[in-house]
Amino acid sequence: MKMTKHSLRNLAGAALIVFLVAGATMAMAQRGSHEQKMKRGWLRFDGPENRIEMLARRLDLTHDQKAAIEKIHAKNRQDAVGLRKDLSKLVHELRGEMMQDNPSQKKALDLNRKIGQIKTELEALRLQGRLAIRRQLTDEQRDKMILMGGPGKGRGPGRGGPRGMRGLGDPEGRCGEGPGFLSPRGEDAPKADQ
Repeated sequence: MKMTKHSLRNLAGAALIVFLVAGATMAMAQRGSHEQKMKRGWLRFDGPENRIEMLARRLDLTHDQKAAIEKIHAKNRQDAVGLRKDLSKLVHELRGEMMQDNPSQKKALDLNRKIGQIKTELEALRLQGRLAIRRQLTDEQRDKMILMGGPGKGRGPGRGGPRGMRGLGDPEGRCGEGPGFLSPRGEDAPKADQ
């Protein structure tokens, strides 16, 4: 049987349609419903309410303990709003300064110092919250919480991603490369080959 151009074109078109339909079917099957995702654990850490539910389940919290922890989270969120707003403004201002053709070293370092102070205040607020939560737990629950890994442990990248930039002058002394990046001492960052 001899195939003509016309029959080859029809065969290719039919194969393409079968391929597209099969791909779309597989994609829809993988997507699943929202309820299925929740059952599998998706969105489990999406927001403090879900973290509180997870803690309540894993630590067998009483109703009173759970209510007290919810109050602590709500207070911490409220206290952090102003600091986060200020932090966002300063980070935006620093990025704008660094986009200048000739950024001011003094202004960049001053903004970086202010950003560091706010981050320290936010971390202190988080620590106060963790300590307040620990005071609500029994000795056995505290031990369980330690075994859970606590904040910042677990799988996946942390804040800023696995290799995310930590900001200018991070505690380990790592800096970005290229023009405009300053070392913790305010000098131009050395090149990698130096």
